[in-house]
Amino acid sequence: MGDGQLFKPEEGKHFVYVDVSFRNEGDKPLSLSTLIQMELRDGAGRKYAVDLGAIAAGGGASPDGEVAPGDILRGEVGYAVPTDATGLTWRFTGGLLDLGQAIFDLGKIIPLSETTPSAISETTAAEPTREALSNYSVGDTVEFGDLRVTVHAIRTSMGDGQLFKPEEGKYFVYVDVSFRNEGDKPESLSTLLQMELRDGAGRKYAVDLGAIAAGGGAAPDGEVAPGDVLRGEVGYAVPTDVSGLTWRFSGGLLDSGQAIFGLGDVTPPAS
Repeated sequence: MGDGQLFKPEEGKHFVYVDVSFRNEGDKPLSLSTLIQMELRDGAGRKYAVDLGAIAAGGGASPDGEVAPGDILRGEVGYAVPTDATGLTWRFTGGLLDLGQAIFDLGKIIPLSETTPSAISETTAAEPTREALSNYSVGDTVEFGDLRVTVHAIRTSMGDGQLFKPEEGKYFVYVDVSFRNEGDKPESLSTLLQMELRDGAGRKYAVDLGAIAAGGGAAPDGEVAPGDVLRGEVGYAVPTDVSGLTWRFSGGLLDSGQAIFGLGDVTPPAS
């Protein structure tokens, strides 16, 4: 029924999450949009678009973005649905020019307020896996347009021990990265829009503001003038049991392609 604080469904509704993964078996990158390609419908034919409040309450890890050849993207798509709606199906379409749809029957969905958590049975598909996919490693420098992107180091932390700490079962991962502008025009950088972490199962992790604050707040956001360098740490909150972490930089909304760095063996810090 939401996060119990800021993001809650309207009266008479509940949040429904669909945990879905996409594997790219082709030879070209594929772009995914929860808003354009993924919807929920009930047995009466009413359709429900992705709900931003549900996404935020669920942690914000929706499967939007680019999937490189051989890669996997996994996440939860959230919807706000009336508690009396039945016959829910989830639908995926290929895009504006693709007329086909994959339709999944979600079975019986029970609103959380009508039962106890122990009474809910969860059906999950087999965990998707892939071999480690990365073009580059820590220490490499990548040419990305006029930018030269270098991942210098990785570190982990359990927070500052006071205000900013990861949730139970998670730890902070920091990617120390720099961007050099070799062009003749300024370049703008956004950790939120252009930089993400993914694990070996394809789940993605957005920048975590608590991790950034615990690390000193020096994230590489802002403008890089021609000939200048911007360097900082990008922080993420990651479950302690995940592996196969890769860090990704993309050019932005209008720039396709990703630079993918394998981070090696990343483990939680000793307690």
